[in-house]
Order: sequence, then structure tokens, then C-alpha cells
Amino acid sequence: MEVIAGREEWLFLKEGTNRSLSYLTGTEPVSPGTAHVWNRAISFRQRLFLDCIHLICPEKLAVFSRFADHVVLDPGRLACKLAHRPGVIYPVGEMATPSAEGLFSYSRTDTHFNDLGAWRAATMVLEQWGISPDFVPVWGHKEIIGDLGMKFTPVRKSYNTVMTNSHFVRVTDNKLRNRGRISRYVKPSGGRSGNSARLRLLIFGDSFSGINLARMFANFVDEVLFVHSLSADFRIVKKFAPDVILFEMAERFLRETPEDGVGIEKVLAEKVVLGEVDNVAKWRMRHGDFTADFVDWPLLDFIAPQICQG
Repeated sequence: MEVIAGREEWLFLKEGTNRSLSYLTGTEPVSPGTAHVWNRAISFRQRLFLDCIHLICPEKLAVFSRFADHVVLDPGRLACKLAHRPGVIYPVGEMATPSAEGLFSYSRTDTHFNDLGAWRAATMVLEQWGISPDFVPVWGHKEIIGDLGMKFTPVRKSYNTVMTNSHFVRVTDNKLRNRGRISRYVKPSGGRSGNSARLRLLIFGDSFSGINLARMFANFVDEVLFVHSLSADFRIVKKFAPDVILFEMAERFLRETPEDGVGIEKVLAEKVVLGEVDNVAKWRMRHGDFTADFVDWPLLDFIAPQICQG
């Protein structure tokens, strides 16, 4: 089973498609070539997009290895090295510390951080941009199964920490699964917090942002656009015209490398080839969804003509 059952009912991803455990322990580290690509990409982005931030969302096992027997983390893994760079945040230590109420930043049965973890990550990023939110979160609990708990029969459940007083009001979502998903969050006028007024944030990220980090930011800034992508799409940057950009990546995805400048059309074409023609076509035809304007549809028709037939 691809799950490590730790102490006190904590569950952790073992390997998965990105060989997470081998990366964390250093038995199969990220290659020097991949590390070079990441360093070059970060340098390029920081020159191209002033004030951009890179957030590496820690692997849960890296945060709570104390609950897993016989796991020794590699202190020289790529995330630790990148964390020494200006503009790169890797909050592994901050995520490991319980809150004053004894709450944890991850649930026991899921690989992603919960709302408390998203709150901590968001406030660390905002501080880099000179924003100190005065919004006070109210925490509640919700029982979940999680992506790790569902791997057992019967399923295992845990209590997840959730924020019960979020302020964002409107969400536009193209409803695609995983990569290629685009969501827009808008905070209501008059509901601003601290000195966060009039800020448009663009996030290129993964499921950490899709689950809760993007909407967490929507409590502090006027508008958030989340694009599920490891790479920067320059067309989207130009059309959305953000004030700031956040590049978020799960630590286990550091084995992959970004392809900045490659448009979302490539991801959509792959989805079409894999059978998601209807989902892409529905997004294209959905009236009032301005995110569809981010796609060069004639180009996609040329790459994947199934769209025209869908």
C-alpha cells in the first residue's frame, strides 16, 4: 500500500508517482539537472515578474516525521536548498508547530494542509509583499476521509480544521480536473482586511491552491485567479494583468520541471486526447465565464480538432 501508517493514527504518502519517500530520505534525490532547471526558472521568473514569490508546500511527512517510525529526512533535499533563495518560502518548520489551541496544520488522513496550514502559508506570503492582515480567523472542525484515508477498507476518517468566517463571495471555475483548472475568487466590496485593498493576485499552482490556499488569499486581496499549472502561461499573465504572482508547488512535484511560456492549450489538448472532450467543450461554451478568454481556441482547434466535433 502506498500509505505509511504512523503513530497516533497519522497517515502519510509513501511513494506515489513522484517517489515521495525516496526523495524525502535522499535514497533517490532530485537529479542535478532537474535542480538546475528549477534554479534557472526561479531566477528567470524573478527577473521577469518583479516581487513574485515561490511557495513550496511541504510534504506532510517532512512536517510530521516525528509520527512516522524509521524515517530519516534528508536535510539536503531540493526544497531545503531552494529555501535559502530570496523570494522562496518553504514553511516546513512553521507547519510543524501546533497552534495555541493545539490544532495541527494538516489532517491525519489527507496529504494537503488544512485551512490552518493555508492561513499560515498565505500570511507568510503576504508579509513578503508588505501586507499584514488584521482579519482574525475562527476555526471549526469537519470530519473528512481524505485522499489517504480512502485507501483503506473500511475508510479511515479524521477531523479537519476549517475556517468558518471566510469573506470571499464569488467563484468562477472552469470545472476541469487538476491541471488546466482555472478558478477566480473575488472578495466583496467593503469586506477588506488590513492594508490589502486593490490587489490582484495570480497563482500558478497545484491542488494545494485548488483545495484551499487560493480561497484563503481571497480573504485578504480583492481578486485571486488560480491556474492549476506548474508553468507560467504568459498569455494569462498579460490578459489578467495581476499586481503580484505566486508560484506554488507541492514539494513532491519538484521532480518535475516547469515549461514557462507554454500555453494552457497544451494541457487542454492532452485532456482532449485522454477523453475529456466534453468538459473542455462545456467550458468553451459557458456564457459569462471570462476565464475562457484565456485560451487561444483556434489554436486548440488546430491541435485537437476533436473540440470542434465535441
